[in-house]
Amino acid sequence: MDYEVLKYKPSLIACSCLCLAKRVMQAEPWNTILEDFTHYQSRDLTQCVERIYINWNATQSGLYKAIYKKYQGQLQKRPS
Repeated sequence: MDYEVLKYKPSLIACSCLCLAKRVMQAEPWNTILEDFTHYQSRDLTQCVERIYINWNATQSGLYKAIYKKYQGQLQKRPS
């Protein structure tokens, strides 16, 4: 995660991660049930989701290989 994401509330980050995961997994999109429980609408999450997606996409393209290599050891229990 980069510092740009840290300007958002932790609850917004968590909801954005869930929203992005649902999109990536092609699951049911953000719905009224989630809005009721989280008090966030889909439009509230847009900017944070985009920022997290940029970071996720960078990991898929190999831009963060040094981080994976650094934490590969048994002591760090491997990055997820």
